[in-house]
Amino acid sequence: MQKSAFITDGEIHHHSFSSASQRHVSYSCGSCGYELNLGSSNRKTSTIGSKYGKSIKRGIISFFNIDESRFTQVDEFHCIPYLSKLSWGLFGRKTKLLCRKCGNYIGTAYESKTPPYPLVLDESDSSSGNEVSGYRKYDVRIRALQPSTAEEFGIPLVAMASSDTKLAEQLKEVENMLMFPPPSVPELLPLLDFTELSIQVKYVFLLALFLTHAAAVSPLKRNCDFPAIFNFGDSNSDTGGFSAVFYPPPPPYGETFFHMPAKRFSDGRLLIDFIAKGLGLPFLDSYLDSLGTNFNHGGIIGSLMPNKEYFQEALYTFDIGQNDLAEGFFSNMTVEEVNASVPDIVNKFSTNVKEIYSLGARSFWIHNTGPIGCLPYILSDFPSARKDGAGCAMPYNEVAQYFNVKLKEAVVEIRKEFPLATFTYVDIYSVKYSLFAEPQKHGFELPLVSCCGYGGEYNYNNNDICGSTIMVNGTEVFIGSCKNPSVRVVWDGIHYTEAANKFIFDQITNGLFSDPPVPLNMAC
Repeated sequence: MQKSAFITDGEIHHHSFSSASQRHVSYSCGSCGYELNLGSSNRKTSTIGSKYGKSIKRGIISFFNIDESRFTQVDEFHCIPYLSKLSWGLFGRKTKLLCRKCGNYIGTAYESKTPPYPLVLDESDSSSGNEVSGYRKYDVRIRALQPSTAEEFGIPLVAMASSDTKLAEQLKEVENMLMFPPPSVPELLPLLDFTELSIQVKYVFLLALFLTHAAAVSPLKRNCDFPAIFNFGDSNSDTGGFSAVFYPPPPPYGETFFHMPAKRFSDGRLLIDFIAKGLGLPFLDSYLDSLGTNFNHGGIIGSLMPNKEYFQEALYTFDIGQNDLAEGFFSNMTVEEVNASVPDIVNKFSTNVKEIYSLGARSFWIHNTGPIGCLPYILSDFPSARKDGAGCAMPYNEVAQYFNVKLKEAVVEIRKEFPLATFTYVDIYSVKYSLFAEPQKHGFELPLVSCCGYGGEYNYNNNDICGSTIMVNGTEVFIGSCKNPSVRVVWDGIHYTEAANKFIFDQITNGLFSDPPVPLNMAC
């Protein structure tokens, strides 16, 4: 781990600002990793009061007399001006500096009246003869940054300047304890037993510890205002595409929420419906079903085509994988053969995402695929597959996990190629698997058994599907819903119930299963 700071002559300096290093300083936001250009080739780091004068104290990096246009002409900071009479005087003005990518608080810019100091205009130590007495000062918090070139990123210490060598060593020791992501509480307790540490260092340690966890749990971010959602997915998020081309699913589909079939493969709302609701948007209709499409959700009569600005400002959601893998399994391909096809599937996905980006998309919300080996249509058709503790077919889940690994790698590469867009990778697999592994904990029962189906251990048969009518011992039988879909995980052997979809949404909306860990309403 690179050290965040070192102490010389009673002052704390960040390692990248040493007088021996005249390179361009490169930092990233400590929350989202977005690169922030805080450096300047003209900065003479060894001279306080130079053109880009610098002082560091109490864990604050202060840049003096920086050209204010840098904060408006380049994509570094998003500034929100406001007045704070109590803190900065009756008419004192200050401006928050926020990471443009995630909105995390980076520091503060404010007007400052200080004694005059010489302004150095070149690389020499001689003064130009000009003096600066009143200027805008920028305080950038060390703990809001991370070195862009570091292999491991730590949460820099909120430190105090001191000429005490022992204190400096203790501060470094405490700094090494504070890693990101923050350790759990049980892991932290042993760290508190430092009998040799001074009262000052213990105080700093506890304060930094609190701030580290507070920043990880509730960083300051801005809400997005998505005017629309464009969804790309399989039948788990289909809101009418299949129905427009072929035929709509029959009753009892849709019975829980819509009380009638609603072109969705569930008893009620899908995950994409909860996402739309969470963003204050109406439910999605199929783009193929032009009569039902309404992009102008704020008006009485909708347009059949979205406004042009919607394309760049909208949220683009992706929920793929399950159908791609299942197609291979049901085409008599072996698990190994399906596994070998995964890179090609992911490459095609990457190509499609790049094409969508070229059309103006900038906010991408990408789900990985779920544990396909836990679904009745896999379990009933491949009964000899090895089972795990939850009763799921292990080889098929392993293919899904491999798909997710390759998908995440692809998302990482796409991020590098398009740094001005937001690509949020969401671990749907872990959330869905918890429903099968610990159903009672989440208020569910019989997770491997279809709610709407017929036949066998898993209440599923490819020939006797949900909503159909069959003959049983000479009697016509309608395949309908179970008594209480609200406590069931799987609806028809392939898709999830509304209750399960609601549970999944509740888990992912806060960003705990996202990479980067950004809530849904801030994924822009």
